[in-house]
Amino acid sequence: MKIKNLFIMSLAAFSLVACSNDGDVTPKTSNVVVNLASAALETKATTKAEDFSTQALQSLTVEKAISSGSLYVFENDVLITKVGITGNIVSIPNLTVGNTYSFAAVVNNTATTAITKAGLKAEVIALSGKAAGNFVMYGENLTNLTVQEVPEGGQNPNNVSIEVKRVLSGVQLVSIKTNFGENVPLFAKEGTAVVKSMQLLETNPTSRLDGGVIAAESGKIEGVGATLNLPFTKSETGVTVGDNNALRAYCCPGTIKYVVLNVTYTYKGTDYNRAYNITTLSNLDGGLLGNYLYGLKVTLSGAGSDAGGDPDKFESASATLSVANWSNGQIHDVPNQEN
Repeated sequence: MKIKNLFIMSLAAFSLVACSNDGDVTPKTSNVVVNLASAALETKATTKAEDFSTQALQSLTVEKAISSGSLYVFENDVLITKVGITGNIVSIPNLTVGNTYSFAAVVNNTATTAITKAGLKAEVIALSGKAAGNFVMYGENLTNLTVQEVPEGGQNPNNVSIEVKRVLSGVQLVSIKTNFGENVPLFAKEGTAVVKSMQLLETNPTSRLDGGVIAAESGKIEGVGATLNLPFTKSETGVTVGDNNALRAYCCPGTIKYVVLNVTYTYKGTDYNRAYNITTLSNLDGGLLGNYLYGLKVTLSGAGSDAGGDPDKFESASATLSVANWSNGQIHDVPNQEN
């Protein structure tokens, strides 16, 4: 009997040890590789890159690069980890085999605190801001990924592709020239000229992550701008300024009523601050689109107004507005934009 009891007790002890070992099994993990690409949206316009200078095209490379940001990993839409973005390929270590994850990328900003995907989307819209320093791109994977085990000596099957798009629209002063007549004051004709700032007036106050247009409610439209100090030579050939990224202003996709260029002329020791209110811009079939850069080419024909926000008395500026795709740097004509 004693031998039988000892045998039964040893079986029970073995069973307990086995159960204990089962609880200590570490789940298998694998790395996931995320490939990022900036969106290359197509336009209906005809390509006409020769209309702009080489410098203007080169300036686009700064913002089409993916060099900073964060890659977010969600399980059941709850954040489980965040990895820094330093280029187009991001490796995420130690995700559990058999578990399903979704991913989102925020480029050009790392200052997010959201812990859910819905919260991250809302935060990105707020962070998109209205300046180059906060110019955010966002994207997420279309199909969730269930992590697989990597076979020994085999290729990693855990790959995700994400296309990121810029939340905002951009307007860049690409060129400025003069066509002054006899009645233009001497301070404009003979003084030195500096573009001090550019403003986009009456734009939408918010964005959508898909780049779609939101109709602005009356009383909730606002203006955004870019401050700069650009000396330019007054001539019919003018100066191309597309290589200067400070000449860009960013706004939420949608309608834009007009652009204001603030120019300071200095003549015989006196500064003359003038505003050129360009009010004849088309709404481009519903407005400016997200993830697009619009190149503004301006011709000054008069001395402008005393202040921004009101149409010029003498219509002393005209402009053409064309589309540049951030992803490939091509400049496009936009029909019916001649003013």
